[in-house]
Amino acid sequence: MEKFDPLQLKRLRVQQGMTITALAKKLGTSTTQVHRLENGLRRLTVTMLFEFCEALNTSPADLFEFSGSVPITGVVDDAYEVLPLTPTSPKQVVSPRLVQDMQNVAALGWEPKNQLMPMHGHYMFYYAHNNGVPENAWGNRCLLLLGDGRQRIGWPIRDAESFHIDNHEGRAEFNVELIWASPILAVVPPFLMNNLKLLNELKAV
Repeated sequence: MEKFDPLQLKRLRVQQGMTITALAKKLGTSTTQVHRLENGLRRLTVTMLFEFCEALNTSPADLFEFSGSVPITGVVDDAYEVLPLTPTSPKQVVSPRLVQDMQNVAALGWEPKNQLMPMHGHYMFYYAHNNGVPENAWGNRCLLLLGDGRQRIGWPIRDAESFHIDNHEGRAEFNVELIWASPILAVVPPFLMNNLKLLNELKAV
């Protein structure tokens, strides 16, 4: 998801003229912990974000920039193949601003049924482009278009004169014809998708 800048928390506090000591007292924590949050030294949970903003009487939505909805172009199954959307699949999903140019960002939904069932409801965001296989695709998780027309998720690897595709389970597909690749920008689980939707709705109010 969006790369959140924790310094926004400090700017928000300073704008309101609140000291670290006063904020720590409102949050029921120490000044050290507030300092760590503001400097990205402590993981910011969604719950803590809401508590931080409540203490400063502001909305969490004010800390995020949203691009609105992006299209969902397919679903990923247990074999990491990208399949067409089903009649019941959503066609759009809200997205934070992942790159400067969001016009070509799209998403894939996970709809596995067997060993990858825990991934059900996750979304993968990617950037559609016309650059074939860019250098930053090699060795990174990507949406791939193969010579036989299939789309799949995998890690493209160069081996001398040939290409192969790895996935996180160690399975590989060798000697593939690779037409196009786009690195996955973010993988967002269902509970964060729900929070993104809520934050986006708050932003629109």
